[in-house]
Amino acid sequence: MGEKPYCIEILGQNIGEDLYVCIAGGTKPHIGAVCLSQYHPSMKDPNKPSASTSLLVIVPHKEGEIITKIGDDLARVLQKNIVITGGIHIDQASEQDIHILLGNLDQALTELKAQFYCTK
Repeated sequence: MGEKPYCIEILGQNIGEDLYVCIAGGTKPHIGAVCLSQYHPSMKDPNKPSASTSLLVIVPHKEGEIITKIGDDLARVLQKNIVITGGIHIDQASEQDIHILLGNLDQALTELKAQFYCTK
């Protein structure tokens, strides 16, 4: 999604009832962080979906906060366990660069949710 250097690529793969997602982009795609989001019913209201997420970050990468939010959201929406690897990089990224990348990421995630929602 998007044009270089702001291109974001998201690949999703069902693994049994679970989902693996790879998020990469910018000028130097890499693996900067990994999260595991486990779907479960909310402890306060079992009729509401919830998720618990664990995170590993390779220092000094900063993708952890982003992929944690994405993992929680996907686990709740798709009601699946989710593993995400993420790595997006642009040298000396400005606030504008980050804003464009996040917009492209949001669009790509909307497409991913539509693609996998019907397979939950």
